[in-house]
Amino acid sequence: MAGDEHVVISASADYIRITGGMEFGAEGAPDPSPSAVARMRAAAERTVPALRELTGRGQPWRGARPMTPTGMPLIGAVADNVVAATGHNTLGMTLGPVTGQMVSDLITEHKATQRSG
Repeated sequence: MAGDEHVVISASADYIRITGGMEFGAEGAPDPSPSAVARMRAAAERTVPALRELTGRGQPWRGARPMTPTGMPLIGAVADNVVAATGHNTLGMTLGPVTGQMVSDLITEHKATQRSG
């Protein structure tokens, strides 16, 4: 996270993802606000100056995401053999590995309980 900028920079082997807010809109809403995209890009470039070399590349993206009113994820068993892990708001990619471990622990614990019970 880029400190007081309220922007998250997340890198993978193929791309760099910059996020820092949510825009609420109906399905088919127009592209993300150009001013919001510019603000996030500028904050990311101040935090990681080498990103300036990528200016003009990349695509703003917005898509439907499962969200909770508080921003807290919902993680847990919802039925026999079904574990839900959703509602991470804009931190899904960042929290994905931690959530995956939690789901794995839930499943492993469930299997252990079934064997001992």
